[in-house]
Formats: sequence, structure tokens, C-alpha cells
Amino acid sequence: MVITHPEKVLFPDDGITKGDLAAYYEMIAPVMLPHIVRRPIT
Repeated sequence: MVITHPEKVLFPDDGITKGDLAAYYEMIAPVMLPHIVRRPIT
């Protein structure tokens, strides 16, 4: 997946960018995905 504009700041008070958020999701995916597989997520 390509993250467009990874430098875009999403949370200015904390300085968190789209790239930071994507990296965090990638980091927690192995732990989180087994718990949410086959569950509806909205």
C-alpha cells in the first residue's frame, strides 16, 4: 500500500503524521489482527 503525503500532520498538538500513524498500524497489526479476524468493523 502506498501512503500519499506521509508527511501530512494529522494531530498537530502531538506532531503525528500520516506516516507515523501508518507505521503504528503496521507495528500493532500482528497483535491486533488475530483478535479481530472475521468480526465486522465499522
